[in-house]
Amino acid sequence: MALYIFHPIAGSIPIQLANLTQLTRLYLHDNLLTGSIPSTLGHLKKLFDLDLHSNQITGFIPRGLGNSSLKFLYLSHNSLFGSIPSKIANSMKLIEVDLSHNNLTGSIPPLIFQCPSIRNVDLSCNLLNGSITSQINCVYNLNLSHNFLEEKCDVYSFGVVTLETLTGRDPRELISFLSNSTTQNMLLKDLLDPRLALSICQKDTQDIMIVVSIALACLCSKPKFRPSMQDVSCELSNFKMTLLSSFHEISIHQLMTREICHPSCKSQD
Repeated sequence: MALYIFHPIAGSIPIQLANLTQLTRLYLHDNLLTGSIPSTLGHLKKLFDLDLHSNQITGFIPRGLGNSSLKFLYLSHNSLFGSIPSKIANSMKLIEVDLSHNNLTGSIPPLIFQCPSIRNVDLSCNLLNGSITSQINCVYNLNLSHNFLEEKCDVYSFGVVTLETLTGRDPRELISFLSNSTTQNMLLKDLLDPRLALSICQKDTQDIMIVVSIALACLCSKPKFRPSMQDVSCELSNFKMTLLSSFHEISIHQLMTREICHPSCKSQD
C-alpha cells in the first residue's frame, strides 16, 4: 500500500497515518508541510520508503523510524535539527539516505554504514562534526560536503573514488582486494581498468602512478597515518619523481610503500 500526495498541501503531518498499518510507501515531498515528523510513523512496521524532502519540517528525526523496515529515507531540504539517531538504521535494511540541507548536528552514526545494502548517503549541507568510520568504503555515492567533519574522512573518500575511477571496480570489492597481502604483489597495469590501460600514453604513466600512490595512502587503515588534504593537494600539484622501475613493472605493494621513485614535494609559498 502506497500513499502519494504531490499537490502543494500545508499543515502538519497527520499522526493518524500510523493507523495505516499496511503502508509501505509514503511520499509527501515537495509540499508546504510544517511541524515535526510524527514519532508514530515508527509504528508502520511495513514502511520501507519514506520521502518527505522539500518541505518546511522542523524538529528532530524520530528514533522510532528505525522500528520500521526502512530502505529509502529522504528528508532533505527541510529545517530538521538535532543529531542523527543511530536507531534509524536498526532494521539494517537501509539502501539510500538523504538528509542533506538541514541543520543536523553531532557525529555521524557508524551504524548507517554497517547496513549491508547501503549504497547512497547524502548528509551534505548540515552542521555535522567529528570523524567517520572507515566503513564508508561500502557506499557507492557519498556526499559529506559543507559540514565540519575532520578532514581525515575526506581523504578516505578521495582515495575510494579515485581508485574506483581508475580501476572500474566496485568500492567494496576494491577495499577488500587491497587489504589482502597476497594481492599487493599484483602489478599496477593489471589493476587498472582495461579500457584505461589500453589507451594510456607513456607520458601519462608517471601521473597515473602518482595519483594511485596518493590514493592508496588515503586508504590507510589507521586514520592518523593518512595524509591531510593539504598534503594531497601539495603532492598532486608539485610531486616530481625519477622512476626506479618501468610502469609495467610497478606493483601495488611498491606504490603503497612508495618504493617507486625519489619524491620531491615542496609547498608553495
